[in-house]
Formats: sequence, structure tokens, C-alpha cells
Amino acid sequence: MGFTIFEASVSDYAVTGNDAGTRSLLAALADTRLLIGLKGNRESNGATLLDAKLQTNSSTLVASAITWQNSDGETCLEIKIVNFGNSKVNLKVSIDGLGLSSQLSESTKTVLTSSNLMDENSFTDPKKVVPAQTLVENADKDMDVELSPYSYQTVKFV
Repeated sequence: MGFTIFEASVSDYAVTGNDAGTRSLLAALADTRLLIGLKGNRESNGATLLDAKLQTNSSTLVASAITWQNSDGETCLEIKIVNFGNSKVNLKVSIDGLGLSSQLSESTKTVLTSSNLMDENSFTDPKKVVPAQTLVENADKDMDVELSPYSYQTVKFV
């Protein structure tokens, strides 16, 4: 599998290569991996980028975490993870010292994946690769998160 990320300027880049196609899941994961890295350079968006650590030797995972205050003054947390690998990953997530509400029942996760890495949406099949949002079961400050192969996942804690 090969792909190239070409950074032409701060606001312009492209994912190219024979494997990337133009709208495939592979291209979307490559875009997301790049944007997670860029997020560390965006200090004026009203959110705080956290020092999230992945305790693994795997180069197939990339993650970031941000906090912000919602309109009710509650602290919210969003974790974004890309699994660029071809196998499922079970990840233990520990959240400490963020002042999150003890009621995390409204926490959601959104997953973007497909059974074929080269799947892409088209006019005839516009929903072939779509994000699926669900409530996080047993959301807690210490929890297990399962990452599908070749997937992008966000988890929002309120």
C-alpha cells in the first residue's frame, strides 16, 4: 500500500498515488492523519489541544484530543483516532483531571470505515462509505475502545 501526502502550502495539500484514488477510504484516512497532525498548530480555535499519549510502538495509530467549554459551561472532550493498520486494535482510554461531568451518558462515537479500503462514494452509491454515530456504551473515565482496521473514530465526552 502506498500513498503520498504533498504539502504545497499551509492551506493546500493533496493525497496522491495509485492506491489513493480520488474519494476512497484510503484517501480519507490519509487526509485525517495529516489534519490530526496539523491540529497541534491551530491555537486560535477556542479549544485546548491536550497532550494525549499513545502508549504503543505501533506506527499505524495517530490520535489527538481537545477540550472546550460548551454553551452550558461544561467541559467537553473529543478524542480523534486513525487506525491505519489492517487489524483491529483494542485501546484503553484513561481520562484524568479534566473536570468532566460524572454523567457521561450523552457521549457519542462516530466511526468511518468500510470492508474495502478502496471503497468510495459515487453518484450511483453515495452512501457506500459513511460515518456511523452511536452512543458510547459504558462511557467512563477509564474505558476500552475498539478500533476497526482502516478506520477513523471520534469519541465526544460531554
